[in-house]
Amino acid sequence: MSKTIQEFKKKYLEVKEKRSGFSKTFDKGNGFHVLVATQSPLHWKDKNNNFQEIDCTIENGEVGKTVYTATLLTDVIGYSIIADEDNSRIDVKLDKIGNKEITYVSPTIDGNKAIWYDIDKDIDFIIKITLCP
Repeated sequence: MSKTIQEFKKKYLEVKEKRSGFSKTFDKGNGFHVLVATQSPLHWKDKNNNFQEIDCTIENGEVGKTVYTATLLTDVIGYSIIADEDNSRIDVKLDKIGNKEITYVSPTIDGNKAIWYDIDKDIDFIIKITLCP
């Protein structure tokens, strides 16, 4: 979230009914509002078609509170992303370093990061799930 939005959140109350995928509206009082719009998504639509704050935290191997669903793959180091808009899918897998096969280890989850420790000598693999800036 941009510094501008964080500053407005500290000073003013957001008018949640005026949310869009790419904007927030804040009530400045006395009938004045300010609209903050971005090029990157700020909200995703829930099953009731309401805009919710994007949250890239990995829960149970999945990120689903955003404009896509990211799922950590099982038994292989990697992830899958499915776009909400058109269901297009991308799979990313790491199975070799050079010509050497990688032995799977379970990732450690830290917020929006999945960390596979010691996949090879002195090598950790980290995926950080974010939105485009």
